[in-house]
Amino acid sequence: MSFRTVFIFSIAFVVLLSSCSKSDEPNNDSTEVTITASNITLNIDENPQRGDILGEVQASTSSGNISFSILDQTPSGAIAVGANSGVITVANAFAFNYEVNPLLSGTIRLTNGNVTRDISFSIALVDVEETLTCSDNIFLANQEDVDAFGASGCTIIEGSLAIGNYFDPNDSIIDLTPLSNITTVTEAVVIGGNLQLTSLAPLSNIIEIGSFIHIKGNPLLKDLTGLNGLTKITGPAATEIFDNDSLVSLAGLNNVVELETTHLLIYNNPTLQSLEGLQGLNIISGIPAKLSIFNNSNLTNIDALQGLTSLGELNISNNPNLTNLGGVSNLTEVGVLSVDDMPLQNLQVFSNLNTVGKLRLQSNLLLEETSDLMNITSAESIIIDGCPLLHSLDGLHNISSLNELSISNNDNLI
Repeated sequence: MSFRTVFIFSIAFVVLLSSCSKSDEPNNDSTEVTITASNITLNIDENPQRGDILGEVQASTSSGNISFSILDQTPSGAIAVGANSGVITVANAFAFNYEVNPLLSGTIRLTNGNVTRDISFSIALVDVEETLTCSDNIFLANQEDVDAFGASGCTIIEGSLAIGNYFDPNDSIIDLTPLSNITTVTEAVVIGGNLQLTSLAPLSNIIEIGSFIHIKGNPLLKDLTGLNGLTKITGPAATEIFDNDSLVSLAGLNNVVELETTHLLIYNNPTLQSLEGLQGLNIISGIPAKLSIFNNSNLTNIDALQGLTSLGELNISNNPNLTNLGGVSNLTEVGVLSVDDMPLQNLQVFSNLNTVGKLRLQSNLLLEETSDLMNITSAESIIIDGCPLLHSLDGLHNISSLNELSISNNDNLI
């Protein structure tokens, strides 16, 4: 083989190798997939409806399509995001309550193939004046019920409200803060059987109760602070405060001027020391306008009742430390006056009375005389029984007629 032939072959081989090498190089025309998006900040009025559109994720990608999902959120389950659209909607309307969750936040994940991008969202709620009405009786048996009702945004209850269950006490209700929006209850309010409830303060926005109040069996409740918004309690039934083992006073009812309920009963409150909280009460106007105070073992004064001048019926019994009834000294007229099992030596507190329908003095072991009743000129019935130190009926001599007179078991009556 000649030199010329070898040279030509070598060049051809090099050209062939060059050609093969060029065709095996990777294609550099392809680009990496990118996702562009911004964080979301929204301001909306509280209490939107489920399904309401709040906004839309603004995003783009260099190729392909983006899918959307919730990575995390507080509170849980508040919003939803369209998997293909990125549209943000209300998933749980209860979560959009300014008083409970003024700010909602979380993270939305954007996905395109193997590429992801996370953005944050923040939804600030704007507090609005609420007048949402619930037309039903509301029974809240536990803290979960209280929280759920608070999230409903209801401010007016057309019906009754029961917090706890006196007949089946539980220890689960400890905080009434979710009920702070309530302004009106058209029927009764019953708060009972709450073994760990210490305060009614969150109820301070209630300005109207259309019927009676029962506060019973709340062993840690020390006063009624939280009912300060009430000026009048109306309705045809009795208002009762009983079996509250730590109740010291009735502070919280300070602004109540009138009770249109038929009967106010305060009993079986072993630590109650005074009726502070009722000093603004001027009238019990429901018929027959009864006031009963009994079995309060540490009650020492009822001075807060000095605004009352007349009653349909007054019953005071078995309050062993209540030696002075000065709080009812301004009474001039009582339909029925019953003083039983009380440590009173005299009845001076009733010296302003001029009209009594029925008078009953029973089992008053220290009572010595009735001379302070001399201003009574009219009565239908007098019953005096079991007062062993009573020695005279002086003071009753101005009563000119009676339908009933019963005097018995008064060992020292001369």
